[in-house]
Amino acid sequence: MMTAQEFLAARERLGWTREHVAAEFDLTPAVVEAWERGTVKIPRGISRDLRWRVAAEEQQAVLAASGLPECTEAAKFDRIVESKDADAIIAASDAYIAHVDVCPVCVARREYALRFGPPLPEFPMPRGARLVAWGAALVDRLPRLLRPPSGPAGQGRWMGLWFGACFSALAVGIALLFSVSVLTRGGAANWWRDVVTPILVVIPGYFIGFYLAGAAYDALRPIGHRFVGYVLRWSLGGAAVYGTIAVLMPLIEHKPYSLRDAPGFVGLLTGFWAIIGAVLWVKDRVTGKLPKQAT
Repeated sequence: MMTAQEFLAARERLGWTREHVAAEFDLTPAVVEAWERGTVKIPRGISRDLRWRVAAEEQQAVLAASGLPECTEAAKFDRIVESKDADAIIAASDAYIAHVDVCPVCVARREYALRFGPPLPEFPMPRGARLVAWGAALVDRLPRLLRPPSGPAGQGRWMGLWFGACFSALAVGIALLFSVSVLTRGGAANWWRDVVTPILVVIPGYFIGFYLAGAAYDALRPIGHRFVGYVLRWSLGGAAVYGTIAVLMPLIEHKPYSLRDAPGFVGLLTGFWAIIGAVLWVKDRVTGKLPKQAT
């Protein structure tokens, strides 16, 4: 937690007025004044944000005094960030990350800042964003063969992993609700098997199925804007997800099940998602979201 004295020092170090702080965090100047008097506690998220900004400002001052040249490409990205255009930031971030790792100017400035500047605290992010960053760090630890490439080339596989995580979390939530329902009604002694077994099967199934769907999405990227691309992406995605679940179904069902039943089940849902893809292509075509050469 940041004290009133620390807040005042941070505000002055950044060269901000009370009105600037209020505008930056969508508050009233009266709230900022109360922080400085110590009558209102400064929120933890804002404390983290200000500490990071002060450290970044001090690093920039160290770099400015170093005499090292600035990188024009990095400066362009800084201007995009200052514009606060979320779509533009997302579009430019992958290229920027790839650039700073190979640019001699950026590498020299980063090493100098790490050596002579203050250490940067953890970048302030909302809890949801921190969860996403944690998930991305886990994906980066995957074997190279399974790790999705950064940028558009791996977009489908990244989406597949996130969908797998979301659907798995949903499955766990449903299982917990089922468990509570069974316990309140005094279920059978081995009721937990009906909960644990499907979860142990469904979660890997979701990740495998959605990853394969993402791989199909990436493989079809060259024709992704065309009608056939839309249809194939959605139909093959449906086939990957539901086909995986169909293969694993015998491990979940407590009654005789034959894989001969799977083709009809998967085929029906694949056709359904092919229709969805066709409808979405028409919608994007009508609304002008497709390139003019899309056919």
